[in-house]
Amino acid sequence: MLTVSASEARANFSKLGEEVSRTKQPITVFKNSKPWLVIAPAQDKQEKEISVDLDAARKLTLEEKTLLSATNEFVEEYRDVFEVLAQ
Repeated sequence: MLTVSASEARANFSKLGEEVSRTKQPITVFKNSKPWLVIAPAQDKQEKEISVDLDAARKLTLEEKTLLSATNEFVEEYRDVFEVLAQ
């Protein structure tokens, strides 16, 4: 994951936007040496529809649904930690 300072993001926002759009990789912006925000590509509507259709087509077992729910809760709770560790 790429990282930039807030002042660099301000000065080069158009270039950063082009890079994010081209590579489909997010850029984390730091302010006061802390992650402040993420510039991420917009999700293509068609991609979103395809992923939803695939999820809907597959029947999950109760055990899989339980594990998926627990995993999603864990990831959401520790998302900021994962983002810092990914750098």
